[in-house]
Amino acid sequence: MTSAVGPFVKETPVHRPFTPVASVLVDPVNARVHEEGWQSWSPSGDYALGDKPYRPATDNWATVCYRPGHTVPEGTFQGEGLLALDPGDGSPVRLWAAQDPTREVPSIRLDVTDGHAEISANGPVKEWA
Repeated sequence: MTSAVGPFVKETPVHRPFTPVASVLVDPVNARVHEEGWQSWSPSGDYALGDKPYRPATDNWATVCYRPGHTVPEGTFQGEGLLALDPGDGSPVRLWAAQDPTREVPSIRLDVTDGHAEISANGPVKEWA
């Protein structure tokens, strides 16, 4: 099918499972994580590992201020296309970001388990240290 502008393209959303991308030893007292929001008006923040990040209080806020359809499990940090971690032990800050944000913006998650920050993403990411 074509239109006056060009071929008709049907877009179908594909939800990939979260895949582990890194495991980082952290100092649970001094480590900090930065979550990047979905839109310019979405909450972005810098948190201690024991902090509770901002989350939508209602479905309306979830739609207006957050990435629709990408809920975050309790106790998990999630950046949309970008997440940074200062391990808190003097080692370099680590950053994970969308591999090609013009094509796909993955959600990037951080969960803390047994003194390690477990990083996962539902799309391609690059890591910097």
